[in-house]
Amino acid sequence: MESYRYFTTNEVAQMAGISHTHVFYISNKLGIKHEVKSTKTSRAAFYTWLDTQRIIAEANKNKKNAPKVKKEIILTDEEQNEHPLVTDPRWLKLNEWPEIVPSCFEESDRYVD
Repeated sequence: MESYRYFTTNEVAQMAGISHTHVFYISNKLGIKHEVKSTKTSRAAFYTWLDTQRIIAEANKNKKNAPKVKKEIILTDEEQNEHPLVTDPRWLKLNEWPEIVPSCFEESDRYVD
């Protein structure tokens, strides 16, 4: 049964969608004790199934942990005309980047991905 399984800090963090440091913060806040056990290569903190569910519920309750989405700023034609040095309107978009390798180095193996 899954209710007898122990979860590592990284597994709890992945399930809750938070960092492993935040898992420790929430567990300390809720007074949840973890067990430190040996793994194949090191030691890790383990949480019970019930404690894992409590941590995930607390992480979901706080919406500040939600990943932030960058908003794309769209410039109007009037705003684009205010930038006379920009000849290509694609470069006015904040999420678009020009190719940085000069054309004379495109054939070189050093700069090829």
